Amino acid sequence: MPRVLIIDDQKGVRTMIAMVLGVNHFEVEEAFAEGSFDAAIVDIFLGDTSGVDVIATLRRRSPSLRYPG
Repeated sequence: MPRVLIIDDQKGVRTMIAMVLGVNHFEVEEAFAEGSFDAAIVDIFLGDTSGVDVIATLRRRSPSLRYPG
């Protein structure tokens, strides 16, 4: 089952995305978690940090993740 990490500062948004992905047979984590992920959905405008910084951290922690571009 593909594993997706969701990072968003709005709980309702995280819940909605998690529900849609769950129904479509994805395993979902809603915060930084140990292990590997097949994809990450990151809000660029987080409350006290930049989603761009979070993506940079994800790239360092999980260099095997594929990134568009």
